[in-house]
Amino acid sequence: MRIWLLLILLVLSGVGFTYKNGLWKPFDRLVFHKEPTVIRTISLEDKEFLYVAVGGDVFESSNNGSDWERLFHAVGSNSRIQDIYIPSQHLNEIYLPTTDGLYHSFDSGRHWRRLFLASDEKQSHCLSVLKTADSLYMGTEGGAFVKKDNTDQWKRLPGLAKDTPIYQIIPYLDNIFFVSTRKVLILEQNGAHLKTLWDVGVGLISETEETINNPKRLIRDLIVTEDGGLLIASERGIYQKLKENFKRLPSNGLPLKDITSIAFQTDADCADEESCSNIIIGTQKGVFVLQDDKWVLMYQGMPTNHVYDIALNKERSILALTDMGIFTLALYEEERNPVSEKEFQEEVQGLVEYKQMVRRFDLEPRIQQVHDMAIQYADVHPEKILEWKQKALKKAWLPTVSLGVDGSHDWGASDSVYGSSSSGGSHYVGPDDKSWGEDLGWDVSLSWDFADLVWSSDQISIDNRSKLMVELREDILDQVTRLYFERRRAQFELIEAVESEPRIRIEKEMRVAELTALIDALTGGRFSERIIKNNNASTQKQAITEKIKKNEKE
Repeated sequence: MRIWLLLILLVLSGVGFTYKNGLWKPFDRLVFHKEPTVIRTISLEDKEFLYVAVGGDVFESSNNGSDWERLFHAVGSNSRIQDIYIPSQHLNEIYLPTTDGLYHSFDSGRHWRRLFLASDEKQSHCLSVLKTADSLYMGTEGGAFVKKDNTDQWKRLPGLAKDTPIYQIIPYLDNIFFVSTRKVLILEQNGAHLKTLWDVGVGLISETEETINNPKRLIRDLIVTEDGGLLIASERGIYQKLKENFKRLPSNGLPLKDITSIAFQTDADCADEESCSNIIIGTQKGVFVLQDDKWVLMYQGMPTNHVYDIALNKERSILALTDMGIFTLALYEEERNPVSEKEFQEEVQGLVEYKQMVRRFDLEPRIQQVHDMAIQYADVHPEKILEWKQKALKKAWLPTVSLGVDGSHDWGASDSVYGSSSSGGSHYVGPDDKSWGEDLGWDVSLSWDFADLVWSSDQISIDNRSKLMVELREDILDQVTRLYFERRRAQFELIEAVESEPRIRIEKEMRVAELTALIDALTGGRFSERIIKNNNASTQKQAITEKIKKNEKE
């Protein structure tokens, strides 16, 4: 016991440490009716603007997410915002590359006009845009284009295949980078042609495979870091360019195929620049931070792992755009002085109070029980695959049955009536055929393929289904676990908010109710049903106990 308390004291007495296991906190968030795509932040002196793209809509908040205003709504029901671009030298302008062309606002979103729309469907799918001193560059699914400021004519940039998509256009010193499916191309100052700077698939994918057979986007994001370097997030790994060469960073623990975005942050107040620099990766499996050459999942407080985009705000916090709203996480914590004896005793008392608070939830299902509810509701229990395999083995003992039927008839002619014969020839009336014989036969055959006892072709289908079921079960259990413990944190906050303002308490009660509903959605309502059932049983037991005590006194 004394050793355990000593360990707590050592942990709590850290001085000047980097906070890398923090707690995600939800924003006052939007309700996403469609899949979100992009989150951007713009800082203006003492004010910060937050922009979010959801489907074909763009929303803006100027008060840290408390209030939102819709700036743009696409006309087409299937329109989708691909990016939100605000030039650093022209903060009143907004450019929106969409699936229906390129839109532009010169007055911070009050008025809009479409700058580009092509008859070619791929060219109309705009993906990226960049404004320079005298030109506007645009990337589409059908190549890259440029327009001078004093003209309305768009010209195709030479140097890449016609159908090559350009997902990002990024300025770098006096050059411009164009990011395609697997290449980083460069347009040098005063240059007219795009040249390949770096290829993530070199030696592995041919040019024809990129444009015809394998148009998959391998490079997911590229950013220029504060020290002038490059960071590239791809399905093949994370690459960093500091001077002339690209270096592949460790990928242990990082789901490369699920990467969506990348960010880089350095704590300016930290003495050790290297230890206070963070590479942050957003994925469909959560947000990861590189620590000691390993990628650590930052999951606490976030009830989902579907992260579509990440951004950094002026408070040095991460903003994660997820399917359940926007969450924020502070990477760094202020320096702490060594813990005093009084503070240590308070921490110990806090642990005791925590255990007492946990007992309040004894009537609620344990996490293992909730896992069972979710597996049963989704019908993804492991026994199902075992049952399929056993049935496939038994199938080999059952024969293939073939049934045949054969019928035939004997036919004859009778009662033929002959007509007359004249100079015109002979003619007949009839014949009136009659059948006087019928034959009917049938047969049954059985056949076995005993090779199926060794290996059945059904095993291939079962193995494929098993792999998909395991992945689905892991996703469901991961989401249920996150929701369960996020709900428990919200319940603790609700208990501590007893003396808070009614508005604060109502918000926390709504948060608990929201998380309860989400768990119910994954368990078919069994979670709430079990809580009600346990509470009723406890109430009934308590009533019986009180009645017995009353009878004993009498």
